[in-house]
Amino acid sequence: MLGAQVWLPLPDLFTLKHDTSARNQGTHHTLFYAESWIVMHYLLHEKKLPETGSYFDLVLNQHVPVEDAIQQAYGMTSGKLEQAVKDYFHSQTALLTAVSAARQTNPDAASARPGQSYRFKVPVGPDDLAISSKPFPEADERALYAEVAIRIPERREVGLQELHALATAPTAADKKFESKNQEKRPGEDPDLLPTNAIGSALAHRILAWDHIEHGEFDAASTELSDAAALNQRDMWLRYYLSVLKYRVAKSKLADIQGLPNMMLDLKAVLEWYPEMADAYDLLALARNEGGSTPSAMQAERAAIGLSPRNEMYMYHLAQIYVASKKWDASQVLLDRLKGSSNPLIVALTRDLVERAETERKYGIPLGAGSLPQAKLAQQKSPFDVLEEDAAKRAAAESAEKSADPEDKRATKFAKGNLVRVDCWQPPVAILTVSAEGRMLKLRTQDYKSLLLIGADDFSCDWKNLSVTVNYKPGGPANGDLVSLELR
Repeated sequence: MLGAQVWLPLPDLFTLKHDTSARNQGTHHTLFYAESWIVMHYLLHEKKLPETGSYFDLVLNQHVPVEDAIQQAYGMTSGKLEQAVKDYFHSQTALLTAVSAARQTNPDAASARPGQSYRFKVPVGPDDLAISSKPFPEADERALYAEVAIRIPERREVGLQELHALATAPTAADKKFESKNQEKRPGEDPDLLPTNAIGSALAHRILAWDHIEHGEFDAASTELSDAAALNQRDMWLRYYLSVLKYRVAKSKLADIQGLPNMMLDLKAVLEWYPEMADAYDLLALARNEGGSTPSAMQAERAAIGLSPRNEMYMYHLAQIYVASKKWDASQVLLDRLKGSSNPLIVALTRDLVERAETERKYGIPLGAGSLPQAKLAQQKSPFDVLEEDAAKRAAAESAEKSADPEDKRATKFAKGNLVRVDCWQPPVAILTVSAEGRMLKLRTQDYKSLLLIGADDFSCDWKNLSVTVNYKPGGPANGDLVSLELR
């Protein structure tokens, strides 16, 4: 096909949309792919990717016409660039010979082994190869197949039936657990027994995500709880839980519930999967709501670095700029997003521009004070529920032995600087406070119930803040925190 005289002109090729009807007319469909392939082959072989980056900047950011952008980026007209690509294509004689021989049903001995167009060193030898295998449960295979099915409209019902069957069918581990559960001592509180979740943890997780996507948040929370009870090590559950908290808050125009735990979950997810742009984006939104705009910018820029063409990430960065009153930086992004081909991005940008102008002029966000925020009950994480159940069981066992002695330690007072907060084992938190020339490690058993002055919610991202603390000396650290005041 590329050997024909007629090619798509490069300006037409570069502007042709992937889903347009013109691309599918006649031979355009196959010619589009063939010509796109050889153009990329040429750019890679001739090391013209930096010029290609300049071309995208001119077209996408500066809105320069395609013909002029080709001239500025590649230093030649589109006609000359097209001719250079054609000359490069015709110079690949060895490649063309190999392709032609591959298409012959009975090639002769002379043409069956054409000269190789490229030669590479063998990276490893036969003795260096090794394959490691890990058994994959049949239930998980069926769950993954059903996950694909529910994304296809005509197969969705069958896929959902399979997932529900997998989520409710007892596994071998469930039956073993049930036999142990029946051996519990008589008279025990059934509420303190372990969860009765059964079935495939993967099926529960897939159902949870499907419920989130369809706005069925209560059902999603139930499935996440069951999945977490069956497999606490599944990091996807922590990400799904963070998405659930964000979607619930967004649907009710309310604050995100459990914000500190959400940020901890997202940090754990990013340690496990550092290239997950969506997790960085969600972490940026959480930090921005928590008031930490510098760290929110850092997280959002990381998301954009991993997925530079995602306009929603750019919109979120513009939101963070507006929240931190960086008007010039936000205006640059908003001007770029106004020209988006995505109607949703254009509509969101228009609203954000209006809010930014109002806040810049009057000092308050548009509509502030006119729309009451919904007050939601604190949403517990499935992991929090599991930890609370474990704590209840431990407390029930220790209560039979002895009651906790009354704490008779004297309460001390100190003013200083909060250096950092460590929440590596929530809800326990350890605060490092510099006071009176020494470092104090102050521990709180549950930062969610800590008495706070000057702040509504505790944040694990606090650092370099002037604080006043009341604490009882001794214990696992330098002292147990009684109250914390932010000054």
